[in-house]
Amino acid sequence: SSLVESVAFTPDGRRLVVGSSHEVIKVWDFIANESMDLVGHGTRAGIVAVSRDGKKFATGGWDGKVIIWDSAGTKLIEYQGHRLPNTPPEHIKTVLSICFSPDSKQIVSAAYHHNPLAVRIKSELKIWSVETGETLATLEGEHIESRSFAILCATYSPDGKLIATGSFGNNVKGFKVKLWDAKTGKVLRSMEGHT
Repeated sequence: SSLVESVAFTPDGRRLVVGSSHEVIKVWDFIANESMDLVGHGTRAGIVAVSRDGKKFATGGWDGKVIIWDSAGTKLIEYQGHRLPNTPPEHIKTVLSICFSPDSKQIVSAAYHHNPLAVRIKSELKIWSVETGETLATLEGEHIESRSFAILCATYSPDGKLIATGSFGNNVKGFKVKLWDAKTGKVLRSMEGHT
């Protein structure tokens, strides 16, 4: 069995990209009444996104990779900026969120570090090029006491100038939302509230 974790429509509404607890991403075409499999992750791949022009899909998961596909299902880029070199398999960064910039040229992805032996873990944001896979900026998240406090989601503002992130806070302060300058990587505002 598998659990659906995220879904994303193409802009024309014809297709739906589905990420789940399985390693295969499904793309359903409602007009042709058929589906396509995207196979490239070695483990759970539940995070999906579609570019605004509908020409590219992005998928991410527990292997720390983000993969860019064209609309025909061909793998274009395999971004490994969240992976940790020369570490045991259990010490990986799980991708929790992916978002294309409004011009579809960049991606912001959020991940956190799996380390069973660590008391404190670190979450991070990466901004990178869709065309080359080059990391353009790393925005450090907080050192957090529990995996539940990791950055869970990230999105661009409509003009592409800001990035908003959301994380699960502690019992006292509740959730946390931050606004970042997408160009400089500086935190412009931090908001907290109760659940």
